[in-house]
Amino acid sequence: MTTILAYLFSAIATDLLADTIESRQFPNFCEGYFMCLDGIIEYENFTFTNKGQSDVDGFEPKLSAMSHRIIFAASEAKKLAKKFRVIYGFHGDPNGKYFISFDADEIEKSKTIANKFDNIEMIYMDGKNQALVNFEPYIDEGFVLFTWCDSNNFLTDKYPGKLKKPK
Repeated sequence: MTTILAYLFSAIATDLLADTIESRQFPNFCEGYFMCLDGIIEYENFTFTNKGQSDVDGFEPKLSAMSHRIIFAASEAKKLAKKFRVIYGFHGDPNGKYFISFDADEIEKSKTIANKFDNIEMIYMDGKNQALVNFEPYIDEGFVLFTWCDSNNFLTDKYPGKLKKPK
């Protein structure tokens, strides 16, 4: 049953993605699906991922909901002479795989949002070579937010057991 539901969800999402490439409208893939979590998830070492779909404007409320944890993580990084890193620059599909790169407006909006926080290093990735990037060192070091849509799905699939809930 789970396999059938996953297949149906994948087929529906693929159709929605195909319809949205040109219009740059990003559907809420969670709408109408049972047990769909949408938000920023925190793991050990102050590693944060994004679960769910949104445009940059839709991401800001998710970030606001976790801003107290991001601010704390950035301050802890500063104590260690590190920066809290934010990886941004593209949208992911429901599996967290590269979907489309940010346009200039989305890049500027992201920078504006980041300016609200202290001790942040913005790391731009257009996402086209996402499959080749080794994200494991980022996870190991922590102090990082993977912002792209459904980065949580991508990272937990690519690195099984690597992301652990904080103790």
